[in-house]
Amino acid sequence: MSQIEAPLPAKPTLTPGEAGSRLVIVTGIQWLAVGFLVGPLVTPGIQNSGWQRSCLLFGLLAVLGAVLLLIMLLYAAKRRFKDPPRYFDVRKTELAIAFAFFLNTVALALAMARTGGPSCSTYGQMIPMQLSGMLLLALQKETFTSDRSLRPIIYPAITLFFWGSSVVSWQQLANWRGWTITVGPNQGGYGFLSPGLLIFCEILLMAIAYFVPRKFSPRDKVQQPI
Repeated sequence: MSQIEAPLPAKPTLTPGEAGSRLVIVTGIQWLAVGFLVGPLVTPGIQNSGWQRSCLLFGLLAVLGAVLLLIMLLYAAKRRFKDPPRYFDVRKTELAIAFAFFLNTVALALAMARTGGPSCSTYGQMIPMQLSGMLLLALQKETFTSDRSLRPIIYPAITLFFWGSSVVSWQQLANWRGWTITVGPNQGGYGFLSPGLLIFCEILLMAIAYFVPRKFSPRDKVQQPI
């Protein structure tokens, strides 16, 4: 007598509406960030020095990420608002968000090395901020799909790798690229290492906090005395 195997349950995933709302928010934030961080580098009247030209070149990676997100947003909107509406592949939109995060991390790490390191670079402060946003998106996805996985560990891993490489190898990078002027102290000693260690711990603790076991249960209501 042959046995019929039951089909495996489908892996929970985001609905097109949920994926679309995430894409809209991320695309808007990405273009705002490009405007605030890259825009001043091309403003007429701003002194055009070596570090600005370098950061503008790095900023093209963030612009590429913004364009990619916008293309994916238009693709999703075109399918969603057709008559009749068509579903779009949510895996493509989520992959676009992850790839934009990767490009941003590389651009910010290079810009941090060019403009003073973790002790004084504005670009360096953006790296843990961006990671916190990605972990919030991962937490939101977990809430939507009721599926918890270890896949989001790639975000702190990418952040620590590029941020740490920038901190450790900035001098070799400067010698290789011929950078003669660097904004900020960007040198050894306590003033350089202490912010680096603090940001490293911030990124690490952020990742640990995300993967701490969580159990959501309703709290018992306690009647307050009148």
